[in-house]
Amino acid sequence: MLRLTVGLPSELVDLDAAVVRYEQWLRQHLVQDRRCVILPIPAGARDGLQLIEGDLAGRRPFSESGRGMRDTVLWLSVLEWLGSSTSNVALITANKKDFCRDSNSPGQLHDDLLADLTSRGWSGRVEHFETIGAFADVHIRPVSQQLEAMRTALSQRRFPEFDLYAWLQEAAAPVLAQADLSLPGFIPATRPDTRPPPRIGTA
Repeated sequence: MLRLTVGLPSELVDLDAAVVRYEQWLRQHLVQDRRCVILPIPAGARDGLQLIEGDLAGRRPFSESGRGMRDTVLWLSVLEWLGSSTSNVALITANKKDFCRDSNSPGQLHDDLLADLTSRGWSGRVEHFETIGAFADVHIRPVSQQLEAMRTALSQRRFPEFDLYAWLQEAAAPVLAQADLSLPGFIPATRPDTRPPPRIGTA
């Protein structure tokens, strides 16, 4: 255990305990605040057999020099997730060298990884993106643009077969009819009076 006692606050003296506290905080932040799912260590990595076989065969994400154990654990987690879920996976990593065909081919998984997917009948279920921004360009921004276009069209009443304001009035009428309008602070909304003011005649 490494302990430093000079020039550090007391809460940072025990680095091992600080690491444990930080891990607990990070997991809580990701799961509760960010609604992330932290995958467990996959079974193939726990027994070590798939790691050894991948290393000896030089299969990606292992490199020819034998580096890449953590990347391989990540890939085995992806495979295990695909086996227990019907959802597809967006693999977001800047490590193109170990996951892609080459460093200049973002979005193109290495043939070894494609073979892992094909052999399990999961072809096309994993997309690679180099950054979160690249993922957003494909899966988030187009949807946001469509929703914004629909919002604008509805607000401007461009759909002759559907009037949003009329629908809201019809849907709100039963709710307002049962509402307790005597609640303190309730101020019923009224339409502005657009009628012209009455004429005042002279004798």
